[in-house]
Amino acid sequence: MDFFTTNGNASSDAVFKNAFEVRIPTLAFLSFLMPLGISGNLLVIYIYGIRLKSNNLHLFITFLAFLDISICLIGFPLEIVELRTVYAYPSRYLCKLQKFVNYYYCVSSVLVLLIISIERYFLVCRATKAQITPTHARALVVIIILLSALFAAPVTLSFDMASVSLANNVTVTQCYFRHTPLAWAYYMTLFPANLSVLILMFVLYFQVWKKARRHFIQDGTPRHANSFDADSSRELSSKRKLTRTNQTMIGITVAYTVSFLPTLVVGLTSYFFNDTQLTPVQESIILLLYRSWILNGALNPAIYGFCNNTFRRELLKILTSLSPFNKRTTCINSDNNNETTLNYDNNNYISSSTSVNG
Repeated sequence: MDFFTTNGNASSDAVFKNAFEVRIPTLAFLSFLMPLGISGNLLVIYIYGIRLKSNNLHLFITFLAFLDISICLIGFPLEIVELRTVYAYPSRYLCKLQKFVNYYYCVSSVLVLLIISIERYFLVCRATKAQITPTHARALVVIIILLSALFAAPVTLSFDMASVSLANNVTVTQCYFRHTPLAWAYYMTLFPANLSVLILMFVLYFQVWKKARRHFIQDGTPRHANSFDADSSRELSSKRKLTRTNQTMIGITVAYTVSFLPTLVVGLTSYFFNDTQLTPVQESIILLLYRSWILNGALNPAIYGFCNNTFRRELLKILTSLSPFNKRTTCINSDNNNETTLNYDNNNYISSSTSVNG
């Protein structure tokens, strides 16, 4: 999608130079987020897929991280190709692949988040009812993979190569959205469909939040001092962990919303402003907003880091194990632990002797 308009008397070099300059902010944005998304999602896959105990949520998070790292490795470079080639897009097949990958990522990500919100709702609000089993979870992953491909397939018909001849024998070639009724019908359904799914997810999380809040009000503070035994302590700790996990997944859902809505809004309104004359600054902003979805691929690992104690703890273990000072620190800690144990034993001995003498 391109909003670039040019002076009819402009030369070929001027057209390409001006078009490239307005793309520099988006190129810088992509180049900055791509290595962060790759490294961050590799950590998420390693921690949730390998280090932590397997469960439904960890399976879904690992799958979501695979989607994020795939878009960083495939989708981001394809976007960079489109931005770098300006008005000389190299291949129609690359154009169709680029748009299919992008839309596949959008559809599959929102479906994973929807399944996670349903799983959270069942776990908290319907704890005594049947839950999603590990077998069901794996089957849902396969279904998401197939459904996403089915929903994203029409994009290959909606985008194609297009060449336009401007003044002074300037010809531009782009990966272009075909303004056919069928293509627009497909595109127009994306916004309400995504919006409906997002509303459903927030409704489910609101029910989860209400249920968790009610539990904390009832069980968070013990009625009698002696009632706060080991079992109640573990139960309260488990509820707090569940609440933090739900907060993390709500944060992931909010990040998805913030990332994808500008893209959908710009794409939806572009038809009505197709002939609008834009300044270079305005076009730079529009191009950046249209690719705001790329934030989602890099934001998720940061949200895990900020919101999830388990992720931070495992990440700290990994960094500590890789530190060259780890062996020395371990030896020092071992010596300190031995000394503390000795002092503790001596104190027990002294306290015991005093009691006897008394």
